[in-house]
Amino acid sequence: MAKDGFVTAVRGAMQLSWRDGRANRTVRPAWFVVSRSGADGALLLIGWVGRGVGPMPPPRLTLAARPLGRSAHGTPFMLLDTLPPGIAVAGRLVPARGAVTLTGDVDRLFLRLVAQLQGRLDCRIEAERQRWFGEVL
Repeated sequence: MAKDGFVTAVRGAMQLSWRDGRANRTVRPAWFVVSRSGADGALLLIGWVGRGVGPMPPPRLTLAARPLGRSAHGTPFMLLDTLPPGIAVAGRLVPARGAVTLTGDVDRLFLRLVAQLQGRLDCRIEAERQRWFGEVL
């Protein structure tokens, strides 16, 4: 199981499906900064930083989630429409509904996300941890 506090990078694929009929898109590779903080890891932040060309920039878009407990198959989280009071994020918060699951320990972290973003875009992300100089484990 992943620790309750960390900052690391994950890389994988992000599939985007517009609900208004626009063409679907897969972003590969997609890089994210993932952080878990607060009492007992009460807040998960997932920041999309882009395709990973050159130095990793700050996140452009950020998703926030709260844990739903622990299970034998990882740690499930529920995505949030708004941030908890007093929390600021890098980039722009994207209101989202859906679920995130973290599996493995932090050294072998795997992230799976299924969400609806801003009520008009379906998003799927599957990504695994990559070594990054800015991580805090």
